[in-house]
Amino acid sequence: MKSVRLMVAFFAVCFVVSLFAGCEEANTVEDSSVGDVRRHRLIATENNQLKGQLAEKDATIAKLEKQLEECNDEQEALRKRADTQIKENIEGMLGQTMDMAAELQAENAKLRAEIEAIKQAQ
Repeated sequence: MKSVRLMVAFFAVCFVVSLFAGCEEANTVEDSSVGDVRRHRLIATENNQLKGQLAEKDATIAKLEKQLEECNDEQEALRKRADTQIKENIEGMLGQTMDMAAELQAENAKLRAEIEAIKQAQ
């Protein structure tokens, strides 16, 4: 009977020791699980912040692209306007030059006629 009690006590002690060891292991797993959860939350928070920053940068890029497109359109309009003004100025100067040339030719012809008349009068 003593040996049965001793065996029962031995098994009880083993059971209690294994129970404590199992609980200790469960606590360790829970502690590491809580640490993982915290780390994952921090990572998720950082990811959300980075997504927000990325969205801001995307908005800034879109705004700058729109401004660039507007500047390119304005530059093209200015180039066309400058080309038109240059063409008008050249045509105006060419017209004036042609008119002056015609006047000078007429005056030249008149003077030649006068010179001929003077030569014949002598």
